[in-house]
Amino acid sequence: MAPALTVGVYLITDESRGKSVQARLPTHVWMPTSDQGVRKLPCGRWWDAVRVPEHRARHVLTRLAYGSAVIHDQAAGLYTWLVAPGGAGGWDQVALGVLVPPPGHVIAVPPGEWQAGPGTRWLVPPGNTLTDADRLLEALRATPL
Repeated sequence: MAPALTVGVYLITDESRGKSVQARLPTHVWMPTSDQGVRKLPCGRWWDAVRVPEHRARHVLTRLAYGSAVIHDQAAGLYTWLVAPGGAGGWDQVALGVLVPPPGHVIAVPPGEWQAGPGTRWLVPPGNTLTDADRLLEALRATPL
């Protein structure tokens, strides 16, 4: 029996036109299954990552509500928001107190079902969208370092 195909709508930057466009991507392309466990996946292909220390992330979460894709790495004390590729390009990482890993850098991504328990888990699974980079930037700017 073939696995169910879950399709989401993601904003992807069309570099030839210099703007973001909506595209349908099956989440199974990059989302690990429970059998696979946490997988290390590269930034820049399906999404970019914005890593925020735990002490700031809780404030950012209150400003974004739950309309975003967020991974919580409890051991490292980091929250990672997934945004469209290129969505966090050009951000002043030092001023914002964040880390935006370069394309190709790998991060730990848990299966979609892993939303509780210890270790790396989804605080908010991606559902139909990635995090809106503009809203995340606004929330970061409004949150004290």
